[in-house]
Amino acid sequence: MAALAFDPRDLPAALLAPHDPRARLAEQAGLAAMQVAEEARYDGWLLRTSPGRAKRARCITALAAGTLDLDTKLGHCARVYADAGLPLIFRVTPFSEPGLDLQLAARGFTAFEETRVMIRDLRDLPARDPANLHRVDAARFVEGAGQLYGDPLEVIDADRRRAEAFQGIAIRFLLGEDSLQPWGAGSALLDGAMAGLYGLFVSPARRGQGAGRALVLALMRAARDAGASDVCLQVSAGNTAARALYARLGFVDHYAYWYRVPSPPAA
Repeated sequence: MAALAFDPRDLPAALLAPHDPRARLAEQAGLAAMQVAEEARYDGWLLRTSPGRAKRARCITALAAGTLDLDTKLGHCARVYADAGLPLIFRVTPFSEPGLDLQLAARGFTAFEETRVMIRDLRDLPARDPANLHRVDAARFVEGAGQLYGDPLEVIDADRRRAEAFQGIAIRFLLGEDSLQPWGAGSALLDGAMAGLYGLFVSPARRGQGAGRALVLALMRAARDAGASDVCLQVSAGNTAARALYARLGFVDHYAYWYRVPSPPAA
């Protein structure tokens, strides 16, 4: 089944050109959180080729225009990703190289997987819900979360190496009776005053029982206690249940991003 394609031009203008300076801070925090060993800079573009689960670890983010012509750059990147055994994927944000999205569309690149970046300040948090939370180190978190996600061993290993290399303040929770058989997972990674929430997941059998709310609240409180003043997260625009939960907790859409590939994307 193919992933649903869409036209970014149909998005609200406010999501394509955010005015709140925290939007750029959230983007910077996301890039820092997903830093991998398998990355290189190429004429203003950031090329990441990690086999990790998240697309952000195995795609191109065009940070600046550079000096080379687009077709030369596309040819080089196609070879890099083919050599890595990965599909050629661009991640497009309001902070990407100006005009690139239209140029990719003109060359037949399909836009898919619209994602919203939501932000909330960390004042006036609701009372923390009781939950069976276990703060764990990077290796235990990635192993437990990988089991929940159903990731193969090579993906878990790539994500473990990335998580262990993160140099900032990291808060990682597994949710369950013990940390060995979790039913939920989530982390907060701080980049200055901005904390990003990543890997949020609750097993289907436990959804609708307050576990997701408890997990997000615990991460927000821990991030605030560690010195963050704002928190951001990234969620699929089509995940209406998760977006409704985050909205109830005070998160607000600040910008959208999406991916482009040379042909219709796989699910």
